[in-house]
Amino acid sequence: MRSRADNAWRTAAQCARLAQDADDQTEREFYLRMRDAWISVANRCEFLDMPAEPVPPVDGLPSGAGPSSAPFLPLGFRGR
Repeated sequence: MRSRADNAWRTAAQCARLAQDADDQTEREFYLRMRDAWISVANRCEFLDMPAEPVPPVDGLPSGAGPSSAPFLPLGFRGR
């Protein structure tokens, strides 16, 4: 089974091929914009992909709570 990111990358590649084959400048620009849009979708899908395996529970924390559920503290935060 292909991931959403894989499908988006394939569609972006197909748009790039169609742009190369286009004789009309307007058509070529359309396919290039579509390629760029699908590249953005693919990058977002890769960024948002969740791990395939569930994260094991950490001892002493309820199931599902783990390091990823800790509050975010930006670098340089010193609790002042």
